[in-house]
Amino acid sequence: MAPAAGRRIAADRLPSPGPQTAGIVDAIAARPDLSCHEDFALTRGPLAQKITSIMVEDTRKEPEQVKKNGWVAPGDGSSEEKTIDVRPAAVGDIGFLSALSKEMQRQHADALPHLFKQPSDAVYTEAFFRQLLADPDSCTLVAWLDGEAVGFLRGQVLRDPETPLRHAWERVHFKYIAVLPSVRGKGCGHALLQAAVRYTRERGLTTITGGVWAFNTRMRAFLAKEGYTVYCEDLWLDVRSYDNGTVRVDAKEGSR
Repeated sequence: MAPAAGRRIAADRLPSPGPQTAGIVDAIAARPDLSCHEDFALTRGPLAQKITSIMVEDTRKEPEQVKKNGWVAPGDGSSEEKTIDVRPAAVGDIGFLSALSKEMQRQHADALPHLFKQPSDAVYTEAFFRQLLADPDSCTLVAWLDGEAVGFLRGQVLRDPETPLRHAWERVHFKYIAVLPSVRGKGCGHALLQAAVRYTRERGLTTITGGVWAFNTRMRAFLAKEGYTVYCEDLWLDVRSYDNGTVRVDAKEGSR
């Protein structure tokens, strides 16, 4: 059973990861020499079917949580119920998107300064975000809590054409997901990912993917908890610290 067209749906939470995801994060964390970046995917299968049934069931049981212009998730469980409203980004959200994007860029630049540049006002301009919002294959969602923007997710429909070796593959790939530190643990990231699931289904697609750098252990653990599994790993080797198959212990961490 699929949700009715045009409706935003509410769910308590995703099921906890099954055996296929257990230990994935720990296994990756134990091998920093092998992994610098992981690709995650949430695809059709028993887990996705279970998510579907939970989302539809909750919509039937709690219709008062379904709003016309936004996807609603439960709040933090306090006596004064709070909801998280997720809706497509608008031009009025550009200032918030720019500020949080810069903070994410800064975190990446601090962690991997040889790869990422520090944020610049010349990059995250109003024109940049206006073009992004106008792209029919781009999906930017903003989470709201107590009337304030607190997080966003930016995704893109990717299409890999068929080749002699590979089947064609079309999916939604989220490039950025971030929430303000002050609201972490309140379900905002979960609400954004649930809204991305709805967007993916509305496009007639079956898979969401996303890339996470190995240093971002918080995000890796969060995605594993949400049901995402590693399907591909990008590896690197700094040849300056490589000697006859052994990485020298005196190699600087910042160069790896």
